[in-house]
Amino acid sequence: MPPPTSAFLGHAKSIALGTSMALSLCCYVAYRSHDLRVLTTDEVDAARDVVAQITPSLGSSVESSQARHLENLNKLGVTVVNDILSKAQLKDWNTRTKEAFNNADGKQNIVWNSGRSHCSISKRSLYYNDMAQIGSEVDGNAAANDDDSKKYSTRSPRWIRKWFKRNGTSEIHPSSNGTMPLQITLQQIVSSYFQTHNISRYELTDVQFLNANPNKSTNQIWHRDHKFRGLTAIVALKDVRDNGPTELILGSHLAEYSLMSSFGMFFGSYSPSFLRDSTSGEGEMVPIKPLLACINAGDAVLYDARIFHRGRANNCMPGKSEGRDRPVLVLRWDAARTPPPGAGLIVTTANIYWGKVLYAGLYLLEKLQSSDSSGTD
Repeated sequence: MPPPTSAFLGHAKSIALGTSMALSLCCYVAYRSHDLRVLTTDEVDAARDVVAQITPSLGSSVESSQARHLENLNKLGVTVVNDILSKAQLKDWNTRTKEAFNNADGKQNIVWNSGRSHCSISKRSLYYNDMAQIGSEVDGNAAANDDDSKKYSTRSPRWIRKWFKRNGTSEIHPSSNGTMPLQITLQQIVSSYFQTHNISRYELTDVQFLNANPNKSTNQIWHRDHKFRGLTAIVALKDVRDNGPTELILGSHLAEYSLMSSFGMFFGSYSPSFLRDSTSGEGEMVPIKPLLACINAGDAVLYDARIFHRGRANNCMPGKSEGRDRPVLVLRWDAARTPPPGAGLIVTTANIYWGKVLYAGLYLLEKLQSSDSSGTD
């Protein structure tokens, strides 16, 4: 058999190149359509199931809840903390954020980005001290009810707060169900996290009001808040469903995380340590696809500053967007020795594209999983 001619080889190369370009284009179009889609009810329900898997169960002791939250943060890079704000606090903070976004006092600095309004809270702001107390023992654990005669607010004069503190009385706020729970607070988790990682000094470095406006906000760029260890909390003031939830790539805060580890897990040749033991009560593995943090009003998603994440677009369907904005409170803590921003322009730009690569790869893996399961059935 005579060897193939150069003309034949050139023709084969052209066909191979054209085929690969066509496949690449199809993959890109499929990825973009998936990335820009409107979230469905099924997706939101599935996301809420995953959130429930990684949230400590009601009635857990403070010690077991703390251990579960720390395990989530270390292995997955994210955890969910319930009932950070009571109903009264939710009403109060919704009013205050609305006033700030409307710029009623003329003092707030509102920055727009991707259809989101960011209101940075400086230490001179009238909101800062109250924000700094969110999720602390002073602000969190409840007593009887909002009409209790011993109740004081973080908006009360400082001398009143000191008097109650000196007399052994913390601020009284009911939980959302009106009971008096003994549960771990957000800032206890933050403190334990830094202590576990031998960080003796940390500080609140960023405080914001943030709102994703319906039919205006688009997908944020993939990014990391910091290249060093830190924590960010997003406290929902309204139920977060399809109105712009935060999307996080689980495990991407770890040095050993890679697409190869995720694909190896799918094909059974490798089980990454950060997901190996992260199971629900029924032994079900937490999905490795990106997590949509669909949480309830008053709850908080707490995540490692190094994890890849973004805010999804709030593209609620036309005619259903009334009142579907997504106001949240944002608090961020960093180690004193590694203050923000922590990443320059080059690293930030690289993270944008690496985040896209990770998301596209996980999308492909999701399709492989769905086709494998359907073939098995």
